[in-house]
Amino acid sequence: MIKLYFFYRILQNEIVSNDQAIRNFAKSLESALAAGATDAPAAAARAQAAAAAALAAALRRYTSLNHLAQAARAVLANHHQIQQMLSDLNRVDFRVVREQAAWACSCGSAATAHRLEADFKATLGRGASLEQWAAWLETCVRDALAAHERRADYTARARRLLLDWSFYSSLVIRELTLRSAASFGSFHLIRLLYDEYVSYLIERRVAAHNRAPPISVMQRPKVCTYSR
Repeated sequence: MIKLYFFYRILQNEIVSNDQAIRNFAKSLESALAAGATDAPAAAARAQAAAAAALAAALRRYTSLNHLAQAARAVLANHHQIQQMLSDLNRVDFRVVREQAAWACSCGSAATAHRLEADFKATLGRGASLEQWAAWLETCVRDALAAHERRADYTARARRLLLDWSFYSSLVIRELTLRSAASFGSFHLIRLLYDEYVSYLIERRVAAHNRAPPISVMQRPKVCTYSR
């Protein structure tokens, strides 16, 4: 319900006026519950702590997405800014980006990279709304993971996709920085939002694959310990 509440408001272009109050609540949730569970059985305290951590992470994620989405709307609605972004993007040497990404990423074929670059420029050029960008990102994630549906490596591949996406987008931002792009600030904001939204989409798909609630995917993994 928390997820649906925040994303409904984002896509409906509504501002959550009490975002900061929610973030403060999330920040203090774990410590407050831990203080109240001092006399509880150990197993119950651990279960409560895990649930509180997952809920706090979800609240932080969705309020952050809401904040970024509202800021990005102003950029995406500015025709002059969009034209500047498109001009700056056309100066990026994507051949160099693809060559460097190919060494570190499993980003698929060169044709796939070309298609994504062309789709991104076309979507930007036609002044797509935030909702249209969200649909495009969801299509990208769905297509990238389609071959791994119902396979044991689905979760591992989804995590790899998140790393690949982040690395590739960082290379593009680097190229814009080196060229002193006038629209760098706008691209930086858009990149933050899209990275966060792709992460959300991947978490949701992993949860569906594992038949688990999305909030469980956000839980912090146990720290590995090694003995000599």
